[in-house]
Amino acid sequence: MVIKQKNVIHRDLKLPNVLINFKEMPVDVFRMKIQGKKVEFDMQEYLKTVDLVGKSEAECPIEIKIADLGFARKLDEDQLAATHCGTPLMMAPQILLGDFYDHKADVWSLGCVFYEMLTGFTPFTGTS
Repeated sequence: MVIKQKNVIHRDLKLPNVLINFKEMPVDVFRMKIQGKKVEFDMQEYLKTVDLVGKSEAECPIEIKIADLGFARKLDEDQLAATHCGTPLMMAPQILLGDFYDHKADVWSLGCVFYEMLTGFTPFTGTS
């Protein structure tokens, strides 16, 4: 279920709060590291074995879950929030400016998460 449909605003979306759940894990995606016999997951090998095209939600072998709901709150359609909370590098401009905000602030943070996933860096690194 989409968090917006539950009228919940997360307010701290960032990469460490996005979890990937693998419903089934083929054994061949793990490889043994010779030094210290450390088991290592190879995401690229796993994704080569997964077919996501045309799958329903129930058939999809991967689930994305959002963690750390410490700053989350219920926010109805006609309400706005004003609390200054979250991770500054991922905060929407209206939160940083102290303005009122709604669910769209989470959309901004999600865009920052996607940017970080694609580049390996947060989109903004300044102190102001």
